[in-house]
Formats: sequence, structure tokens, C-alpha cells
Amino acid sequence: MPHLLRQHCLVWLVLLSAFYVPIHAQTLSVDNTFITKVDVFFNKYVNSNGLVNYSKLNANPIELVDILMTVDNADLKKLDSVSLKAFYINAYNLIVIKAILNQYPLASPVEVPGFFDGKKHKVGGKNMTLNQLEDKLRHVFEDPRIHFALACGGKGCPPLANFAYTAVNLATQLDAQTRKALNNDAFIKLDTKENTVYLSQIFQWYQQDFAPSKSEVINYINTFRQIPIPSTYAIKYYTYDWSLNSQKRPISASNNSISRYFPSTLLAKQHLEVKIFNNLYTQKSNGTRSSFFTTFTQLWYGISDKINLGIDIKLRSVHNSNPPTSPFAVLKFEQSPQARWGITAIGPKIKIAPFKRYKNISLLSTLLIPIGKNLGGVPEQLPYIDNTGLSWWNQLYYDIPIRPQWSLFAETSLFVDSFTDSAINAYFPLKAILNYYPTQQITLYVLGEYTPYVAFNEFVYYVQAGGGLKYQIVQGLELEFLYTAFSNNYLQQANGTAATYNIGLRFTR
Repeated sequence: MPHLLRQHCLVWLVLLSAFYVPIHAQTLSVDNTFITKVDVFFNKYVNSNGLVNYSKLNANPIELVDILMTVDNADLKKLDSVSLKAFYINAYNLIVIKAILNQYPLASPVEVPGFFDGKKHKVGGKNMTLNQLEDKLRHVFEDPRIHFALACGGKGCPPLANFAYTAVNLATQLDAQTRKALNNDAFIKLDTKENTVYLSQIFQWYQQDFAPSKSEVINYINTFRQIPIPSTYAIKYYTYDWSLNSQKRPISASNNSISRYFPSTLLAKQHLEVKIFNNLYTQKSNGTRSSFFTTFTQLWYGISDKINLGIDIKLRSVHNSNPPTSPFAVLKFEQSPQARWGITAIGPKIKIAPFKRYKNISLLSTLLIPIGKNLGGVPEQLPYIDNTGLSWWNQLYYDIPIRPQWSLFAETSLFVDSFTDSAINAYFPLKAILNYYPTQQITLYVLGEYTPYVAFNEFVYYVQAGGGLKYQIVQGLELEFLYTAFSNNYLQQANGTAATYNIGLRFTR
């Protein structure tokens, strides 16, 4: 297993470095050697039906890495108009494959937030989204045949060519791909009984690229068809098939548009996340029980792919009992000498992806601001409910794909609580989570954490370990359960026990 982990880490680090590290030393030439590499690549990984062998490519992405080095840093000033057109078409199709591999396995490109309009890719030294690259091709070259050469990663797209587009053969290649699509009964669907033709939504979304009016689009299609569509036929559009254009069904992929969640991943621009995470911590020692229930309501907004802004709202309930009662008594939300509850803190936060080379690393910083009265409980002899001073939490996240059905998450943090009070505590958590994906909707995981900390001028620690489950109900809605056993110096000395019960709900759009 260690050897396999090292091998996969090496492959992914090479892949990520090639995808995200800019090369400043020199631009690269779009020469015959590059075109040959692209041609060999498409011929090797794309079949005659335009389906991609993503699983084979995912196991050995080095060829794609090499090609994309040139795409990223190509010297486009030396290309004539036809060569530039061919380059952009090849670049679009290669980048779609790259973007899918970054999230593989998955069921559809549209399950990745910002796949077309949020995430930027380097093309000839300039950063642009896939939509921006497509618009450049459409508006600069004004050639409707381009729509049948670009493959968006879904089966509803025109089939991906298993060859490279070249300046010498571009006109012939575009004609051939257009005829291939427009004579395909699965792409242009005729219902002779109903005198209706069902067209791809491409003709609805980009109608003006083909003809001024809906009816004239049929005239354009007929110029490439062996059997013309009668002008009397009604025109309707069938639903676009966004399922992945894969030769093999990805491991753990499903027919639903479900995407996996990785903590290090940032939201794409203008995307929103709302998460409600409930934690019940309970400990029993020396004949007493203390329980804390905390609800974090967390809101995130994508300013860009590299910066997310958010806020936490912290609600807490505490319940102390002697002799011990049920740990769930804290959920009664009582106000008494042994119990209290209320909103105790709000926390503005920022999350960034600081390294182009390692997009699976992110930094999260949160400033928790206490609100409410007498959170510490003295001098009125109320139970302690939360910190009375400002707290600052800095977390470093790192996700490591291991195999298609496994990944490892690691976190290291610095948490300083009540640093505006006389008693300052500093925590240094080290956490690891091993994830297993039996299906695309389900994640099973085990968690281990060791946290040394300084409290009241004493160096101590706590540990916890447990397991959880995440279930994606529908795209963008995830339910999570987690249980951990907890221990620290005090509990060990007092022969006490502690545990946490957790349930969370996460929504993204």
C-alpha cells in the first residue's frame, strides 16, 4: 500500500504541476511534432464513436501532460488564421479531457461547479474558461462547422474526433465531422409518423450561428445530409445528454449527476454553499456528565476559483448533571443553574487556494467573535458555554486521490482561543481522514485526530477517532453522519469517557 500510495501521489503531482505551473522561460512552438503528438493521443484514447478511455488515461496521464505544456505556452503569434483555428479546436477538446480527469471518476461534466464558465485554463499564455475559448472560435472564425468539432465531454455532443485537426486538412476534416453528425440518426432524429424532426439543443442555443431563423436551420442541415429533412416537418428539440462520453462507465459513477466533495476544493465564482453541522460532545467523569451541543451554520460564496468568503454562526447549548443523565438532555435547550443556550459567536472567514501547482491544497482562516452575555459563567455561577474572547482558527487542507474509490484528507491547524483574555489557549490539531466511495452517492470514512495544546500554562493533548458516512441525496445536497470516541489528559486521570455525535447537511449551487 505505501508503494502504491507513493506511485499515485507522484502521478498526480506531475499532472497537477503540468496543469497549473506557468512556464515563463519561453513560449513553445506549435510545430509538426506537436500536431503528431495530438494525433497519436486522440487515436490512442478516443474510439470511432467519439468515446474517451478515461480510465486508461487516468492511470497514465503523462502523454496529456506533455501535450498541454505546449497548449499552455504556445506561441500563437506565428500561426496563420487557419493554423490558429485548428489549434484552438484541438486545445478545447484537450482541455475538456484534462478538466474531466481532474475530477475523475464522475458521471457528467456538468456536476463540476464552474466546469464551463468558472474554471480557467491557460491557452497560449492567456487564462480563459471553456466558454470563453468557444466564444473566441465562434466569433473570430464564424464557421458553424466548429460546433461539430468541439466535444464538451457529454454524450449529447457531436462525437469527438480520434485525430488532430490540422491546417492542411482543416476544411476537409470539418466537412467530414459535420456530415458525420448531421447524418447520424441519434443526433438528428426523424419521426416520420409525426412529421417531426428532433434536433440537438445545439441548434436551439446557437441558432444564429447556423441561420437567421429556426426554419432556415433545416436548410443548413440539409446541405450536409444524404437524405434531406422535408421542409414541412415540425421542429422540436430533444433533451441534451450530459452523461460522460466515456468508453467505460467510471468506477462508482451513477446515472445521477452527483459529484464528490473534497474539503480542499473551493467554490467556483458566484457559487454558494450553505452547511449546517451539528456536534454533540458529551463526557462523563467523577459521577457527573457535561454535554455541549453546537450548531455551526456556515455560508460560503465563491468570489473566484481562488478566493471564497464566508461566515459562521455558532449556536451552543450546555447541560451539566449530577448524577449523570442522558447526553441528549442538552437538546432540551433549558435555562437553569445547570443548563443554558444561545448564539455565542459569529465568524467571518476566508478560504484561498494559494498554489497553482497544487490545487488540492487550500488555506482557511476564521475569526470567531463572541456574542452574548457572561459566556464564561462567572461571577453569576452559570455553567460555562463558550470562550469569552476572540478566537482565531487557521487550517491547512490537503486532499490526496489514492485510487478511483479512495482518497486521503489531511489537515493541520493553529487555533488560538480567547486571545483577548488573560487566559490564552493554543491548539495544534493534526487530522487525517481516509475516504472510500462504494458508490458515487456514498462516502464512507474513518477519522483520526491528535491535538496537542497549551492551556493554563500546561502542555496537554486530546485525541479522537471514529467513522462517518456522507450521502448525496441529489446533486448539491449532502447528508453526513459522524461518531467519534474522545479522550484527553483529564479524562484519563479521572477514568472518564467522552464521545461526539455529529450530523450535517450541506447544500451547494
